[in-house]
Formats: sequence, structure tokens, C-alpha cells
Amino acid sequence: IQASFIADAQNLSASIPPNHGSASDLAHPAGDIPASFDYKFDAVFTNAALHWCKRDPVGVIRGVAGVLKKGGRFVGEMGGYMNCVGMLLSSSVLTQNSKAFEGVCSAICNALSRRGYDAEALDPWYFPSTQTYSALLSSNGFTVNHISLTPRLTPVSSIVDWQRSFVLGPILEKAGMNKEECETFMEEVQEMVRRDCWDGEEQGWGIMYVRLRFSATLQ
Repeated sequence: IQASFIADAQNLSASIPPNHGSASDLAHPAGDIPASFDYKFDAVFTNAALHWCKRDPVGVIRGVAGVLKKGGRFVGEMGGYMNCVGMLLSSSVLTQNSKAFEGVCSAICNALSRRGYDAEALDPWYFPSTQTYSALLSSNGFTVNHISLTPRLTPVSSIVDWQRSFVLGPILEKAGMNKEECETFMEEVQEMVRRDCWDGEEQGWGIMYVRLRFSATLQ
């Protein structure tokens, strides 16, 4: 993710006015933003990045505050509370199978725990509620103008393929699993969430994303 972001920044570097920084300025990992530049920005926009900043979400907000002008805007979208949790609920099926409604994230953590891994340590995602993230923004110099959670059904080719994009490298290979173990793991998770995430014929596979969207102004 970081490598592709840097490549995009390099492609855009020609559009940055002279004396207003360079692509290298844009390549700092989230949470490692310089405390100050020799200039300030009018706005910072982020999409689908902050939910990967589990290590220090407050550090990210403080870093953004450090590079904004007073009155500058911080606008973003990220995964929020209940992201990737199955939404099909039926009391009759719950009675038949208490594990029928395990969300994708919970299924991954449970499968890790059954194998003896520290699921909390390996889980790379940060999905805050509106209350939690609003409090973080407010306590670090921002006035929150808007914050909301928006469910968004996201079709995928399969839960296995989705895991190849977002779970294989950041979690399974990091845990030290070999190729065969990774494939077995991803197939197991897909079966665990089949009741929630498989429509059968019409929709196919899908995951219920929940996006946290916010707009805040630096005081």
C-alpha cells in the first residue's frame, strides 16, 4: 500500500508548485508525519487508509493538525464500527446454529486463536465508532462538523479472494504460515461466514462494509 502510494505521489509531483514541497514529503507513513513543514496546508483528505493505523490513531490526528493552517479542513473516510460484520439476522437460524452470524473479522480472529496465535496482536485494523473518533478529533484541536457511519454492501468474487488482498500478507504471512496453511485458513474463514456473506445465486459473495465519514476543522 505504501509503495503504491509513493508511486502515485511521484506521478503527481509535477503538479506541486515550486517551494511547496515534494513527493518525498508526501511519503511519510501515517503517524510519522513531520511536526511541521515550512508551510501549512488548507486541507488534508484521506480515504481507506486510517483503519490501517491501529498502532497510534492519535498520532495520526496530531500529525495532521501539525501540517494544517488554522481553520484547515481534515476530511476522510475509513472503516468504522461493525465494518465487515455479517448483517443477515434470523432468530430461527441462530437457534439452529449459534455460529451462523460470525462476521469476517471475528472469523479471522477466532481462526487465529484456535491455532494458538495472538489474534489481537496480529489484527491490523482500527474500526472506531463515531463517538470514539469524534472524541479523538475534539481532544486534539478539531471541531467536528460531520461524522457518521454508512453501511455499504461490497460485492466480492469470494471471501478467499478478499483475504488474498487484505489478510494474506498483513496477517497470515506475518504470522509465519506457509502457503498450504494460508490456503486452509482462508477456506476455513470463508465457510465460517458463508451464511452471512453468500447469497447463493443473485448477488454471490459480499461483505458489509461500514464506512466512517468525517469532516473536521482545526481550531
